[in-house]
Amino acid sequence: MKTEHKIDGIPISKYWINKARKHLEGAKILRVEYMPDDEREDWMWHYSPLCMLMQKPNGDKFWMYPTVDEEGNDGGALFTTIKDYQCACRL
Repeated sequence: MKTEHKIDGIPISKYWINKARKHLEGAKILRVEYMPDDEREDWMWHYSPLCMLMQKPNGDKFWMYPTVDEEGNDGGALFTTIKDYQCACRL
């Protein structure tokens, strides 16, 4: 039997779904651009990911971009279900 890990007494999958819903549901994309070289170099990354300037329903803005892992070791790609745009590649 697999042991389900918990955070603050909440199953880990539910914890992260709740956090994503709280911060991302209802947000809209204001702008997309690839990470500029100087910022990519500051992160010591080889690849520039697609970056999205987002806005929450309350007006707060934030940037969102993929990485290859949870530690932010390099820029990542995003996959979609759009027939003619299946991947936002990293450059």
